[in-house]
Amino acid sequence: MLNRKEDAIQTLKRLGVRPGSRIYVKVETISESGMSRTLSAYIPYRGKTKNEDSILDITVDVGVACGLAITKDRTIRISGCGMDMTFELVYLLGMAMFPKGFRCIERRDTQGRITRHCPSNDHLNHHEGAWHKSGGYALNRQRL
Repeated sequence: MLNRKEDAIQTLKRLGVRPGSRIYVKVETISESGMSRTLSAYIPYRGKTKNEDSILDITVDVGVACGLAITKDRTIRISGCGMDMTFELVYLLGMAMFPKGFRCIERRDTQGRITRHCPSNDHLNHHEGAWHKSGGYALNRQRL
């Protein structure tokens, strides 16, 4: 039997979260002191037909995968200030899902133009097939 963290990571992978995926993050509340926030996380889900396309709330799985507190409202509580906590959440998720890193997903056409960007800032993206040691930069983030 998998533990809760591994189970959450496997669920996210089954839903299609992989290097290059975009995670949508919404700041739900900010504490009066400004020292903590509650966040929700979402991904687009493509069904077998257009009628089955939807937006999935992955907040609880993300919180469990990252080892963060889940509130009674099913949001993620993250503490701190002075930085973008939506970035922090997606970075932590990438580290949890890809702890050994990930293969560069950048692709170029025959003229050398980039046709798919790699989200990692680990290198200058000049070498296809490069291995990124930090999984933290595997995912893209969009703030809602």
